[in-house]
Amino acid sequence: MTVRPEQLNHLMHLCGALRDGVLTKKQFADLNHMLEQYPWAREYYLDYVYLCTDLCNFQSAARLGSCVIDPAAAPTVTLDMLRVLAEYENTAEAAVMPSSELAMPVTKAHVEKVPHHVSRLSVITFITSLAALLLLITYVVLNPRNSYEVATLVDSLDTQWTSPLSPQKGVRLTASSEPIELQRGILKIESDKGVHLVLEAPARFNLTSPDEIILHHGRIFASVSERGNGFTVQTPNSKIIDLGTRFGVYVEQKGQTELHMFKGKTLLIAGQSQFPRTTTEVFAGRALRVDSTGQTVKDIPLRGDAFTHDIDSRTRQRWRGRTEINLADVVGNGDGFGTGRKDVGVDPATGLFGSGENSTRRRTNVFVPVPTNEFIDGVFVPNGETDQIISSVGHRFAECPPTSGYFFADIVNTPSSISLADMETQFPLLLGDVNYSQANNPSILLHSNAGITFDLSRFSSHVPGARIARFQSKIGVSDSAPKCYGADFWVLVDGQLR
Repeated sequence: MTVRPEQLNHLMHLCGALRDGVLTKKQFADLNHMLEQYPWAREYYLDYVYLCTDLCNFQSAARLGSCVIDPAAAPTVTLDMLRVLAEYENTAEAAVMPSSELAMPVTKAHVEKVPHHVSRLSVITFITSLAALLLLITYVVLNPRNSYEVATLVDSLDTQWTSPLSPQKGVRLTASSEPIELQRGILKIESDKGVHLVLEAPARFNLTSPDEIILHHGRIFASVSERGNGFTVQTPNSKIIDLGTRFGVYVEQKGQTELHMFKGKTLLIAGQSQFPRTTTEVFAGRALRVDSTGQTVKDIPLRGDAFTHDIDSRTRQRWRGRTEINLADVVGNGDGFGTGRKDVGVDPATGLFGSGENSTRRRTNVFVPVPTNEFIDGVFVPNGETDQIISSVGHRFAECPPTSGYFFADIVNTPSSISLADMETQFPLLLGDVNYSQANNPSILLHSNAGITFDLSRFSSHVPGARIARFQSKIGVSDSAPKCYGADFWVLVDGQLR
């Protein structure tokens, strides 16, 4: 039977997890299945077990030391027996030893130290087993014909990397012992076990199998399906084993590792090979930092926005785990998560983006699509004379009152100021003691007789698991306006007044 490289690599990964004592239930089932189905897997497993046993025996045989055995430490001596002996010693009468009238002769003898020889057979067995295992490892790692595909490049954004492959959608990635340098941009990868990975530059990594990635430095976000349970992220000072989760890992170039848990749990094994290792179960809502030696593990604040959770190169969207969509950012031709520009808005008459214009204009009540931002369905200037269409699918604003059809200002994201008709008098947007012309207080300037329709379904399609829960906003006429004005504000969902 021909053994595929990915099968042998997977078996080696399972044996290593078994040796480290971190084998998950699913991995145990996989190992059991392979041993039942494949004779070659049983042979390899036996070689692996024999090698581990020989290593332990060889190490014990080579270690010289005292062979004195404490009888109380023998497995046949129980705790109850020790208690009985102790009670007897406390209550027994003192024993009187008769004095000896004759001096006992003392004979001095020279005892030669007997060297403890290592069995030649043990050495031969150890070397043979080691050679067999090294041959298997060499077969997998060094034979170029055995490079096999383990993942697919799903998407990329402004990417530059050292891989000879072009970073295009659909490119198949192979297991490799040579790291890839991600010098710029973001990669979105899906392993053949259904694990979604988002890597941010600068990063250095290599995929070793569908179940494992080595992250030398950089940021990675992992979303693991049930099929990918047991997925492992190796870092210079730790090993992170998934138990059904969404988590982020950041490895500094100096060697420190951060683990941020967003859902489910992982097993964190901290420590390098030359130091003792500690194992910690990490649940959702917790974040830990491991120092460069792996010896110090401490809690740190959880940061959901420290990682890119998803990307879409078509819209250039980067989702960093935020749960609030900022519609002012969308009006600035953004994605609702911080990519919009201040003082940029859309013209209700044309649907085009630009710097906000302040001038009196008139428009019939037609619906104008906005093709350059998928999160804005369109804009309109109502007049109430005919049916007011407010969406590209034909929703109507039946309650629309009659208006003049004139409008003065574009719909703008957080304008620094608004001008009067003379174009000289300017004032900021104020509500109470809050200045909504400042970037840290985002706002939408929506002048009289202007309407805008957002397509919230687009957010659901781009953000995994997103569900629109509520709309929240503060509405008012700017306190800095030169006169006192009144205004009506209408909110409709799918054409229905709310």
